[in-house]
Amino acid sequence: MQRERTEACHALVDLSRYNDTGIWMRIEDTSLKPEEAEEVTSKMFELADPYIVWDFPDRATHLAQSKYETDPRDLERQPDQETKEQYEERMVRLRNAPDTISRCEEGWLRRACIINGVLGLLHNAAKGDYSVLKTKHTSFFPKLYYDYFWICLRLGFGVRAWGAAEPPKPPYEWGPEDLGHWYWQTADRTLHGALYRWHGGELLEDIAGYSLIARKVLRGPSDEVVR
Repeated sequence: MQRERTEACHALVDLSRYNDTGIWMRIEDTSLKPEEAEEVTSKMFELADPYIVWDFPDRATHLAQSKYETDPRDLERQPDQETKEQYEERMVRLRNAPDTISRCEEGWLRRACIINGVLGLLHNAAKGDYSVLKTKHTSFFPKLYYDYFWICLRLGFGVRAWGAAEPPKPPYEWGPEDLGHWYWQTADRTLHGALYRWHGGELLEDIAGYSLIARKVLRGPSDEVVR
């Protein structure tokens, strides 16, 4: 069992850098597509699932508590901007908006859960010595997983899009293992707080500080990939 766990951890570390399969944890500057994030986190889930007890988001709980409010102005037809058919299509999207948005946010929250779980698994597997996780291709860098966690929590918005709203940073004077512990614990606390608020009915876009998804839904159908 220990051998299989070690092999899984090495495979998870390899996913943090570019590899021949094309499935890797790319730290996107601006906007990470859900399909790409889904592909790499699904592979991570497959490798890590035997060793982690997951706490995934529950969309039914979120929808039961959410209070999605529609701006009355959005219900009005704009004759100079849309035909009757376009208006009817927009009303369908508007009625479906709570379900569409919750599916999208559930997908990104699930991916954040997987990244957080993998970060904790790797940190604990190292037992204070990150050199044991070194592979032929790369080493374990907790900050990569921390940044990817925040990209998922922020609905795919990459590090350059964060602007002044950067995630918390650790003390610079700490050593690698202490930094790794800080990255994992900070991500873990952030995730549990986000899940608590999301299950209470809040929107992830508000929790994470990016109120953009709702406006995209009103303009057109979502291309979100949800497991």
